[in-house]
Amino acid sequence: MKFELRYIIPIIILAITAGCSDAPVPACGTGHDLRPLSFSADAATTLSSSRALQYDGLKTQFTKGTLIGCVIAYKNPEAEGGYEYQANSCWTWHPDGLKLTKLLDSDNAPVDINGEGNNILRHFTTAEIEAEELADDPHAPYFIRLLNKTADYAFFFYYPYIDADILTNAYESSLTKDEWGNGKYDIKNVSYPTELQDTYKYNPPTSISLKVINDNTLIRQVAKEAATNDNALYCSSWKEYPVATTIDYSIGNNVTDRLNHSDFMYGSVTEMSDGEPINLENAKSEIPVTMHKKMVTMDLYVLDDIDGSSIKLNPKNINNNNIYEPAMKRIRGFNMLTGNFEKEFAYNTQSADIIEKNSRFNEYGSPIIPCKIGTVTEIMNGKPTTYNVYRIILPPQSNSEFRCSLSFRAEGHNNELTLNDMHQSSGIKSLQSGHYYKLRFSKLDEKSGFHIDIDDWQKGDEISINRPD
Repeated sequence: MKFELRYIIPIIILAITAGCSDAPVPACGTGHDLRPLSFSADAATTLSSSRALQYDGLKTQFTKGTLIGCVIAYKNPEAEGGYEYQANSCWTWHPDGLKLTKLLDSDNAPVDINGEGNNILRHFTTAEIEAEELADDPHAPYFIRLLNKTADYAFFFYYPYIDADILTNAYESSLTKDEWGNGKYDIKNVSYPTELQDTYKYNPPTSISLKVINDNTLIRQVAKEAATNDNALYCSSWKEYPVATTIDYSIGNNVTDRLNHSDFMYGSVTEMSDGEPINLENAKSEIPVTMHKKMVTMDLYVLDDIDGSSIKLNPKNINNNNIYEPAMKRIRGFNMLTGNFEKEFAYNTQSADIIEKNSRFNEYGSPIIPCKIGTVTEIMNGKPTTYNVYRIILPPQSNSEFRCSLSFRAEGHNNELTLNDMHQSSGIKSLQSGHYYKLRFSKLDEKSGFHIDIDDWQKGDEISINRPD
């Protein structure tokens, strides 16, 4: 198999909302300086509700109903990092704004958003909207009222949003549909006594549900501090939040589900646009939020005569003091305060911790199977050439961690074509956070096989979550 290395220019990619143009989102104009605070993402079109992302070539789009998480903190000079965790929250994306739908306090207990016990934030009530003569404003349902009169707020947005309800529903769905091992959040099967299998399968007791989820999921809900209470679902600290990618993106009724849940985006706002603190007095003007992709996105462009089911990334173990250990990271800990991957989870196959067991891709485990996201026709040598596009999302990998091979098989042939040691033969030495890599495989001839072109990708647009003007 012959390869030709062209060049690679990794470009930071930013998430793009449906229908966004290249023009910046306008700031609030004269006459709107006293309009209530709200968060919104401008969009020219509305896609059907799926609570997920939609991948369209070079774009990643939020769809109506997408769940976006946000850690809410107050400024505190005495706290580590200068901010004190107050709440985790869930918002749904809509063309006209973000709607607060769930609030969990610092102890991870549900807060009645409209109840008297809520002292963090909520949407304006109908009476408040009418009193301020805003009833005719189409964005009125998304106006936010800050309830703490003395606090300086900070907002740390992230995608995807995960909580106990989502994990529990995913577990119960995998039971009902009998899709063990194919769950959205890597919920695996557990061996029950034969006489109890049907009972646990269709009517799982709460204690069994908790154990299965805690012992077999790689993603946890955000909390102030990590907690492993056997009577509740495990939580992870917002400063060491585990971000995990799947292995097989191709299985399930909706293959993009596993791609969506492997993606991770983040954007923080700790002050107003003019540098003033975010508090009750100042929250009357635009607060832009940009959601940045933090994982690595790699697209493989292969010709239509490739057996798509055979394409895979094969992780390799490396020699570490005469012990062969996995090198590529599958799970990394993300600090939502700093916006960086910082926590490195210990790898131990004997550990009782499911995250430590799966924190790396093992050569002796399963290969990484990409998700087919569509086809693209490009002009090659003056002729239109159609490629199948396969996408893989991975955590960032350093020079010493990016160790794998790539293989696929042409249709009608039994032999696999393999690109060994990608860090050497492809010229990609590392995979950087928030960067995009495109590998195009073009056929030479029957004897020579294929060569590889590694291209750059033009910089994407950005999501600006603003108060509408």
